[in-house]
Amino acid sequence: MANLKRAHSRFTKTPVLGWNEAGSVWVDTGLRGRLQVYDRFITERDFGQRKRILTIAGKPDLPAYNVVKLEGSESAYLIESSVEDMSGAEVYATTLALHEAAFAVQICRKTTVESQSGIKRVAGEQVIATTWVDISRYTAEVSAEFKATNFTVYTVYFPRGTPLDTDSYVRRLDNGEILDINEVFQALDIPAARCQRRG
Repeated sequence: MANLKRAHSRFTKTPVLGWNEAGSVWVDTGLRGRLQVYDRFITERDFGQRKRILTIAGKPDLPAYNVVKLEGSESAYLIESSVEDMSGAEVYATTLALHEAAFAVQICRKTTVESQSGIKRVAGEQVIATTWVDISRYTAEVSAEFKATNFTVYTVYFPRGTPLDTDSYVRRLDNGEILDINEVFQALDIPAARCQRRG
């Protein structure tokens, strides 16, 4: 088993960084890995360039990180799942299934206060998390009010453990667009949502 792990380590040399949501910074996980292309389709609309396989020697401890990237790369990835490669009872390597996450976003919720008359009004905004997501165009929906207007509906994929509900919304940090969450569901091992661009 030691020979398998040593041989595997020869090919997994690139430092793996993890996204620290509390500080909104990338930190060194102490792990080394090798990124490989995964050429399967994700959905009927998304092609395999959004998928990658990350191979790591040994049994990594990644409980604090749901988003990773390789040192020197601009591409961030959501961790979808992991599989251990074993020889007997010992783990000599771990393979992580990754989903490319090209967009930095804030997940937000409006805060409200109740007046003396019992009417709630919006008082501000609470940022629940700053993280990375994948945004994929899902369909166009016709406006009920203006028939000539189509709204773009997106599927947004989030890191594991992200708290989501239909009272939340997503703010893209690259262009300031706001995507309202209309539906929340599970896409394999990561949460996802149907979102509609506001405005």
